[in-house]
Amino acid sequence: MLKHEKPFKCGQPGCTRAQGFITVNDLNRHLKSVHKLKMDCKTKSYRCASTKCRNPDKEWPRLDNFKQHILRMHRDEDVQDLINR
Repeated sequence: MLKHEKPFKCGQPGCTRAQGFITVNDLNRHLKSVHKLKMDCKTKSYRCASTKCRNPDKEWPRLDNFKQHILRMHRDEDVQDLINR
């Protein structure tokens, strides 16, 4: 049986993720999305600009997840326009 080592651990107090992460990128994604930490000054997040959004204060640290939100929740609106706003 193969067992992956997960050497990258989350050091945030109260984090419920007991196991670590295989890569530092996985850990950084966890820190950004779960703990809302900014990893560097280049980090960009996305907030929905739709007037119909039920969660206008939510931030998506990843563009692909934000696009999924738009496609799922705002099918009748222009995806690219919402991303640009």
